[in-house]
Amino acid sequence: MAGVINPLLISFVSTLRFARRKALSFPYKKQRSYTLNSFPTTMSTFAVTEVNGDVSATSPDESGKVLSMFSESFPKQTHSTVLVEGNIGCGKAEFLNFFSNYPSTTILEEPIELWRNKDGKNLLDLMYKDPKANSFAFQQYVLDTMVDLHDQGLDKPVSLIERSFYSARYVFIENLRNNGMLTEEEYQKLEQQFHGYLQTRQNVTVDLMVYIRTSPEVAHERILRRGRKEELSITVEYLRQLHRCYEDWIVGRKYPLPAPVMVIDGDVSLDKVHEQLEGAKDKILFGWSKNAADEKDRTKAMV
Repeated sequence: MAGVINPLLISFVSTLRFARRKALSFPYKKQRSYTLNSFPTTMSTFAVTEVNGDVSATSPDESGKVLSMFSESFPKQTHSTVLVEGNIGCGKAEFLNFFSNYPSTTILEEPIELWRNKDGKNLLDLMYKDPKANSFAFQQYVLDTMVDLHDQGLDKPVSLIERSFYSARYVFIENLRNNGMLTEEEYQKLEQQFHGYLQTRQNVTVDLMVYIRTSPEVAHERILRRGRKEELSITVEYLRQLHRCYEDWIVGRKYPLPAPVMVIDGDVSLDKVHEQLEGAKDKILFGWSKNAADEKDRTKAMV
């Protein structure tokens, strides 16, 4: 199927587009899946999302390729969830800070303070000091607190979430398993916890993943500069391991991707990063980024 656009999909998307234009009361939903009988013996599933009178269709077997998109003049009229992914020290904080001035966005950072104080224990520090003994308990709590972020910020058009329970599973838990820091029983329990959230939580769908692709060496320099005490023991080799896991997941498609991916070069200077974000902001914010000044009125239309 790769490289071939199914004619029935085009017809189906055209029908949805026509229906939306003819009936302004067409119910907005974040995302719905439709199963198309493409061929007599083949069933293909596409995630179809309405975009203010237009439709985007994502085909999982084409690695999340978006066939059509919103325009700047017509922002996406449903809530959008954007994951900001990347290695430790890749520049996620700068990314989130760039978009913090847009009234349409809710910035949801990793709940590090919760990890530093669970019932009086600093789970993050314990995990770095003795990963063999503490990784399982820490990752259980990470999955729990990260999935909770998906239920926050729904009163605004766009949520920008720093990392996700998806990367917790496909990057950090996978790396711990690779290094023998989790027993097979612990790994399977975390796998069950992850899939349990996928099956039972309503707001875990994602519209876009932004991957800040940064070399481990550059990330390590930034970690040393910011000086978080729990991170001072992080080595370049550990960052290389995480980088490989990120590359396997997002670039190599070793594990499922919850949304289409946009890649940002994180090795360049801060000014260059801002240039990239300025050029991509409308796609990242699904049409809600024309400018920060007139965005308040557009935000009111959503709530």
